[in-house]
Amino acid sequence: MSLNDNLSNTLTMKKAIIIIFFAVISVSVSGQNKKFNNAFVVSLSGDTISGQIQMKNSVSLCQGIKFKKNDTDSTITFNPFDISSFCFTDKKKSYKSLKFKNNSKELIPGFGELLFDDEIKLYKFYQRSYEVNGIKYNNDIAYVIETDSMNYNLLQTRSVKEKKEGVFYENQKFENSKSFNLVVKEYLGMLSVVFKDCPEISESIYKVNFNDQEIIEILEKYLKCKRENNN
Repeated sequence: MSLNDNLSNTLTMKKAIIIIFFAVISVSVSGQNKKFNNAFVVSLSGDTISGQIQMKNSVSLCQGIKFKKNDTDSTITFNPFDISSFCFTDKKKSYKSLKFKNNSKELIPGFGELLFDDEIKLYKFYQRSYEVNGIKYNNDIAYVIETDSMNYNLLQTRSVKEKKEGVFYENQKFENSKSFNLVVKEYLGMLSVVFKDCPEISESIYKVNFNDQEIIEILEKYLKCKRENNN
């Protein structure tokens, strides 16, 4: 065998090793993406079943989960209202089957992440963006306040509207531009309904922005106000 042949064979082997190396990395990354964490689900009848749930992004977890009892068991898909709730034991994150309002004011099922747990509870739902009648809606978050007697949906709708020359919106004139974002803070009116028995915090309500921290803070103010009034 000539020197050129040996060199050619060596290069071919090196290429094969490189291909195998990246293939192993690809499989490893794919396996990581399918990582399962210790968790449990609660059935509709109230039974707790321990096992593992596949870790996914927040949007996907709100739509449904993949569950298995152990490493060798087959995977089961649970959609909202197939089960009552689920919880990651390592991360101490829990989700409950609820109904959330979307931009079309429709109640849709989903798993809500528990953010605040007291006399009243706050759940967060991550919603995929979608389009209706040519308008793209990006309301990727919704909240539900759960009380003993009722659930309240908190919604902020955001949509893209076409701008036309001379159009006024909130005392602003839009010109020479194709679109603008329209934000409707519907959640403020709902918070006023929830907190109607504590008028002391009414002014604070309309300063609340649509995020976890500020909604939790106003819930804490409300509970403090309510407890002081009951003493």
